[in-house]
Formats: sequence, C-alpha cells, structure tokens
Amino acid sequence: MLRRGGEVFTGKNKDKEIDFMVQKSNNEREYYQVAYTVSDEQTLNGEIKCNRLAFGLILCLNIDITYKPMRESTQEELMSFRAIAKFGLVLVIIGFFMPIACNNDGFELAEKMMKLKDGKINGILVYLMFISAIVGVLLGVMMLIGKGLGANVDWIVIITCIASGLIVYLSTALSDNNVKLQNGAYFILAGWIVSLGLQIFSAMKGES
Repeated sequence: MLRRGGEVFTGKNKDKEIDFMVQKSNNEREYYQVAYTVSDEQTLNGEIKCNRLAFGLILCLNIDITYKPMRESTQEELMSFRAIAKFGLVLVIIGFFMPIACNNDGFELAEKMMKLKDGKINGILVYLMFISAIVGVLLGVMMLIGKGLGANVDWIVIITCIASGLIVYLSTALSDNNVKLQNGAYFILAGWIVSLGLQIFSAMKGES
C-alpha cells in the first residue's frame, strides 16, 4: 500500500474497525479489510457488509491466507529422484567390468597403473571411482527403505565418483594421445550424467 502512494492508517468508527485506510494525495480514501480466511461465505459477507456500513467503503480487499500444508508426497518425490540418481551409478559399475581402454576393464587398468612408478595415484583413483559408485547404489537402496542420509552425502559420493574418473582420464590423455575409449568408458560417462543430472534436478525441486 505504501508503494502505491499515500499515507496508511488504521480506521475506527465507533465500534466498527477497518484494518487499513489509505489517504491519497487527491483526498480519495481507500479502505482495506484483511481476513485470515474468507472461504466461509458468511464470514466474507459479514466483513464487507459491516465495514461498508461503518465506513462507506470505496475499496474492500479481503485476502485469503488460509494455510495450505505442503503436500506429503513432495518429500517422497525428492527422495525418489535422489534414489534414482544413485542407481544411475549402476551404469558406472557395469562399465567398470567392461573394456574401458586398451581392452582392459577397470580392475585391469587399476592393476597396471599401480605397477607403474608414476601411476599409483591414478590406480587408487580408479578404485575410488568404483568404490564410490557402490556406496552410491547402497545409499539409493537405503533411501528406498526410508533410511536415506542427508543430501550432502549424495553430493560427496557423486562428485567423488566423477572427479576421480575425470582426473585419471585427463592425466592419461595428456600423457598418451593414442588412448581410445571403449564401451565401458561410455557406460561410466552415461552413469555420471544420469546421476549428476537427477541430483541437480532434485536439489532444484527442493528449493522451489
């Protein structure tokens, strides 16, 4: 009301009251009556009739602010999106058992890297990617049975899985341009996209 211009007062005429009265610069007055709820027609008519008689209302505004609780299913929906996001990591696990590069699956690649003088860290990261994917799937199962943890844990698991794999790929690609990815790598990539996408969607739904 203040933003629309004018001075705002509360109004009273004998035993009748109006919630707000706005005095305009052109001497016009506007009266506003606010009610918790006007879903009851008798309440609505009473508010308007009473104050029209007392003040000769120019404008009567009844705002219904009836409390509407959040749908119970909303939290369940968010949990389901988070759970599906974790099952996207199943693709990472499947891809780990498939040829990822040089006809080697994830275990073979990790083992070969561990034997290299400068490859132990990459070998550990490959195992970390696999372990974090398994942890993520277990978290998804826990969510489905109603024992899920906070969303922060979800983010830690997904980011750990993606970051560890990307670090290995980027460090390997920089040292050897001839490395060609195979089907397992694309399964892993698809799992990352599904998991991260649904996790972001769940977070956005929770904020809206």
